[in-house]
Amino acid sequence: MESIEGNYAESFGKLPYYAKIVLANNERSIVTLQCDVDESESIPHAPVFKRFFLGLSALRDGFLEGCSPFLGFDGCHLKVPFEGVLLAAIGLDGNNGLISVAFAIAESECKES
Repeated sequence: MESIEGNYAESFGKLPYYAKIVLANNERSIVTLQCDVDESESIPHAPVFKRFFLGLSALRDGFLEGCSPFLGFDGCHLKVPFEGVLLAAIGLDGNNGLISVAFAIAESECKES
């Protein structure tokens, strides 16, 4: 499977590039990527992923203009080497179908994330 999809470290390493592509093509979208860098070490290490948020402008605008004023939030624990939580904001469209408004990957459900 890894030969087809790559490994987790490579996938998380592509998030900065993905964030740039999203913002280049969807200027009003909100993309936040936070990483920790330990500057106390004499040998610099690669940044360590902390959290990622994505709110596409088209989904946000669609929710604001054509959906019922209800927004649900849910999260599920990720079972990968990096662990964390996938958090999602979901709305209801005009046909009572679900519409994803935004999502985040964070280290845990906490005040900071």
